[in-house]
Amino acid sequence: MLGMMVLGSALLAFGLFEVFSDDDDAAEDEPRAPETDETLQGTGSADLIFGRGGDDVISGFGGEDTLLGNLGDDSLSGNADADMIVGGLGDDVLAGNAGADELIGGPGQDSLSGGPDDDTLVGGLGDDTLEGNPGDDLLVGNGGPDQMSGGAGNDILDGGARADTLSGGPGDDILIGGSGDDDLEGGKGRDELNGGSGDDLMRGGRGADTLFGGNGQDTLLGGAGDDLLIAREPNGAQQADIVQGGAGNDELVLGAGDSGTGGAGEDGFIVQDGDEPATGRTIRVEDFDTAEDMLLVVYESDGAPDGTAYADRQVITPEGVEVTLSNGETVLLAGLTAPIDPGLIQVAQA
Repeated sequence: MLGMMVLGSALLAFGLFEVFSDDDDAAEDEPRAPETDETLQGTGSADLIFGRGGDDVISGFGGEDTLLGNLGDDSLSGNADADMIVGGLGDDVLAGNAGADELIGGPGQDSLSGGPDDDTLVGGLGDDTLEGNPGDDLLVGNGGPDQMSGGAGNDILDGGARADTLSGGPGDDILIGGSGDDDLEGGKGRDELNGGSGDDLMRGGRGADTLFGGNGQDTLLGGAGDDLLIAREPNGAQQADIVQGGAGNDELVLGAGDSGTGGAGEDGFIVQDGDEPATGRTIRVEDFDTAEDMLLVVYESDGAPDGTAYADRQVITPEGVEVTLSNGETVLLAGLTAPIDPGLIQVAQA
């Protein structure tokens, strides 16, 4: 058996075989013209199936198969076992079907679809479409503006470079936008969304979600559930983000120039104070409810003042009540006509 496998591998390298099985009988042993469009099917065992230069249709059968499309716009589909499917060059269509499959698209504009099990889908450099379907799937877009959908299950979606569209679907999903202006939607479940760099649109959906805006001018929409929305940029270069908590008891972490709307529920608006110099850009809280909401000041230097000190720095303006922080940054509680009670301002030492 080993000798047959070595011989078969050598012949494949010269392009003489397209299908090689781990059985003694090869499923296909006739020479092929390099540009022919072919239909190739595996055996009941674990097969290695190569396409050639044409637009091929390749399908596994039984066993854990390896399907390689090579050149051309190919259609490749696995079967009931855990298959490895590689599209190669061209605009390929890959379907894993049942089994924990690994699908790799290549440099073209590929379409990858998993099955009901835990699949791994990797897009490549083109504008790819990745659909995980049921199961706990890993989807990686890489280069190109990709369309990615996790489906049911606890999925991980990583868009990579360029402007990607990611949808988690039902389940507790992790969505990573990467670089580019991305569109992320968590769906139903406790999701974690990270926009990365770029001007991103992020929607948590139903469930208690966590949204990290990252760098760029982002829009964070929590949706239903008790959400944590972090708009403040981690590197200190604050952009003007829009943050809306939606229904539920939400926490909104805001930086200079950001606008936060809590929505229905008991919401907390979190800002930072300390030695970091002021930017001169006001933090806006659009719907502070004195009956339900809190302003939390995270003090990152030693000697944090108490809430009374901030309460004494309130000024009534035509737009609302303005609170001045220790470093000179201002927080506008829009629409209010009177200073808020000191008890509504809490201070935490970082």
